[in-house]
Amino acid sequence: MLEPLLSEDPTRHVGHPKEACPTTGAKVGLLHGDRCDELVAQAAAQWGSALIAAASSSQRYAMFDCTRPRTQQLFKVLVGDGDGGMDLDMFRKGLEAHSFQIEASSPEGKRLLRAVFKVAANEKDMMDVTEFRAALQRLKLHVLFQQMQSRTHRKQVEGCCLDWSPVDLYSKLVKSEDLYDHLLTPRAQQFTMRWAHYTEPDEYTLLSLGVSHQLHLRALGFYNSEQGETNMWVRGDDYNMLVPLFRLTEASRALLQKHEAESRSASAPQRRVVVELEWAQLYIFMSGQQDSIVTTRSAWRVPRVTQHLSGEHTQRAVHRQRHRHRRRRHVEDGRALAEHHLGKGLPLKVHNVSPKVEQHLDMFSHAFHELEQDYSELRIGGAPLLVFRLLGATLKSHVEVHTAYRARLEWFEDHIDEHAKLELAQMKRELGHHVRRLEALTQLVTRISTCTCFEAKVNVDGLRDKIIQLSRDIGEAMESCEMLLDEVKAQIEFKQSRSAFSITLIVTLLYPLQFLTGVYGMNFQNE
Repeated sequence: MLEPLLSEDPTRHVGHPKEACPTTGAKVGLLHGDRCDELVAQAAAQWGSALIAAASSSQRYAMFDCTRPRTQQLFKVLVGDGDGGMDLDMFRKGLEAHSFQIEASSPEGKRLLRAVFKVAANEKDMMDVTEFRAALQRLKLHVLFQQMQSRTHRKQVEGCCLDWSPVDLYSKLVKSEDLYDHLLTPRAQQFTMRWAHYTEPDEYTLLSLGVSHQLHLRALGFYNSEQGETNMWVRGDDYNMLVPLFRLTEASRALLQKHEAESRSASAPQRRVVVELEWAQLYIFMSGQQDSIVTTRSAWRVPRVTQHLSGEHTQRAVHRQRHRHRRRRHVEDGRALAEHHLGKGLPLKVHNVSPKVEQHLDMFSHAFHELEQDYSELRIGGAPLLVFRLLGATLKSHVEVHTAYRARLEWFEDHIDEHAKLELAQMKRELGHHVRRLEALTQLVTRISTCTCFEAKVNVDGLRDKIIQLSRDIGEAMESCEMLLDEVKAQIEFKQSRSAFSITLIVTLLYPLQFLTGVYGMNFQNE
């Protein structure tokens, strides 16, 4: 069988012992030598011209969709409701339905089609739905990798893969040159779980992951959207989640760490904390068998200053609001960020993990730290527990952002003046945006709690309670902003009243002199 998760020799790539395939029980490498790869590569090159043209178009996700529901539906249409298999002619029609252009009229085209069918059907006369889906995956992967290799300026793929069982753990890095072999390499039989994580994948890598792991293509379409969106799609038994990530920039985190260190000392002056955020998109895929997790993270970007304006506001008004915000940024904020920019502040606190794996896991390195422990809860818990760990790490970054806002508010409480009105108003709007992001995360956790595979209800309730409590804390911070704004308003009104009193006093003192001057300055005429 042309199983998509098999390679010629797994020991050559990941160090796993050569053994029976966990899916079919057949010996790995039986029909997957260099000759088979050359055959599939030749077929992909001759039949995949339409797919190559669609790889950079808006129809790319629909063209490369070979998920289980679509292939099962197509197989049922071609074969019928019986238990029969797919013959050579049905196989050709199935490939053409997936946009492969097959030249079955020429003798060479017929010979190539028959050879691919024999290899995919494991030398049988009929093919089942699993073999048909595996053939589609293998052909589409070859089309994508041929297109990736033809690009002169292609982006390097970076990621890592972790396989584990309650008593063993194996991890490796995934580079561009290893991606194809990695996608075709199965998890060894002694391992029960696999987690593959990729950082900043490009479109071709996303399509390859979608083909190999049968990812939800609509979710991939939203992956590179400009606005952070929280959503979940369930297709069959597979779960697809899209979660926006928010965290402090490195400079802001260094300022917060120094503020926390100095706050323990009563003699140290209070430090001004600058809250500067960056965001990314996290895509989570969990297989229906709950034995594999695929996560991808986009590049970290600093969001623009967005204003929630009504429909009658023009784009010019938006730019004017952003310009005013940039102009009113306090000079001390710029100095503080410049002082600690590019990691010049305190070193960040990270777990004691392998640096090569940690740089790819990024904010999820604590999960690897837990996986390093034999018989840990995460080793035994499976894929649903790992999803909770990832969502917990997302919530932890929200807590850190809230801590930075609280530290900034504490500074304003001791340095309040009439010039802080605009900054406090902007901080209140940002806290409101933060609350709305947490509301979307709460809705996602609520939807997860309704799924039957997530049986650990305690984890769901605990995570939801933490999100609700954080939302309440942010609400209290917004109330503090409102109180400080009222205090600033009172100071401004007091200053204005003092100014009005001074003007009134000056006018009162000068009025008699002005009256006398007017009287003696009159021209009288004696008759």
